[in-house]
Amino acid sequence: MIYLDIISCSVTLILEALLLFISLKSLVKTRRKTLYDFSNVGYLSFAVFLAFVLLITIWSIAESFVANPYELSSFQHIIGGFSNISQRFTICILPFVLVLFLLVSVSNVVLLFREGRSWKNLLGTFLGLFFIFVTLTVPVSWDVVYERIIFPIYLSGVEYVIIFDFGIPLFISGVICLLECIMLGLIIYGYKAARHIPEYDKDYIIILGCQISKDNKPLPLLRGRIDRAVEFAENQYEKTGKTLKFVVSGGKGNDERISEAEAMRNYLLEKGISEDRILVENKSKNTFENMQFSKALIEKENKEAKVAFCTTNYHVFRSGIFAINVGLEPEGIGSKTKWYFWPNAFVREYIAMLYQRKKRFIPTIIIMLLFCLLIGFLCYASHQLM
Repeated sequence: MIYLDIISCSVTLILEALLLFISLKSLVKTRRKTLYDFSNVGYLSFAVFLAFVLLITIWSIAESFVANPYELSSFQHIIGGFSNISQRFTICILPFVLVLFLLVSVSNVVLLFREGRSWKNLLGTFLGLFFIFVTLTVPVSWDVVYERIIFPIYLSGVEYVIIFDFGIPLFISGVICLLECIMLGLIIYGYKAARHIPEYDKDYIIILGCQISKDNKPLPLLRGRIDRAVEFAENQYEKTGKTLKFVVSGGKGNDERISEAEAMRNYLLEKGISEDRILVENKSKNTFENMQFSKALIEKENKEAKVAFCTTNYHVFRSGIFAINVGLEPEGIGSKTKWYFWPNAFVREYIAMLYQRKKRFIPTIIIMLLFCLLIGFLCYASHQLM
């Protein structure tokens, strides 16, 4: 029996360590290529998640060995020790979660009063409540399922149900942890992208559009983007003597009388920017088209141009991903936004990125499920040989 426990524990540790090594190696390789790649977030999140799982596994084995140094406890007991990994992970990051949840909740309340009542303005609060709810209820719910369904079946002689007894709760808690790790990774890379200052060697800077006012003027959010782009252009000229051109990008919404690009062009002219330094892209309807159509305009003048783009700080990382997707090699600049707007906007970015990459998550989820069922099978084999 002890030999099977040793083999099972060894296989588990080796698999976890190998996956962690692969994740870290992939992260280093991808980060060297570009900052704007969701793979950076994915590899970092998965590495954090696997490191935590590996620590829990080692802790469980050590705890079992200390309890009985002459004989390892059942592998089922060891796995059971970290099957509630989402609870343990949440406890470890509890201060961070509480602070983030309070900030998002307060910002959402302020947002409702200043920007209007909308369910979108409560996304941050909903997401925080979701994580708290599943963390607190999944272990309790599984205990009820085990007591009323699993255990009676087990007593009836269907012993292979132990595979699901250990594998499924491990899988559920693993998915919860992975989502939390992805949010952590996105915060890290979103912050890095927002704080990044491009090299002062740019030929063009793309300004991404957003909603304008009824009198065809840029609203504060858009004005912040334009002002930040002008500031960068002035700093570049002061440091290097090199001027750049502005590419104002944004189409006309259904409730707008002129395009966002035209509104930005007029604002730049009012700030003293000469018309020959402004390219107008007024057909795009989303960020991907902003980058795609702006790239086409730039390449008509200079196919070797060095390009930057400017958007609001919370939007820099995802915009950079779109830029890479259309073949640009840009650097992003983030303009500031009101403190109460950023947390909810970040949550929207988080949900949007998960949705856009739902096809990539499916293989990851399947691999996690198979791994957890493998753990359950090892528990079942250990039980059979008792």
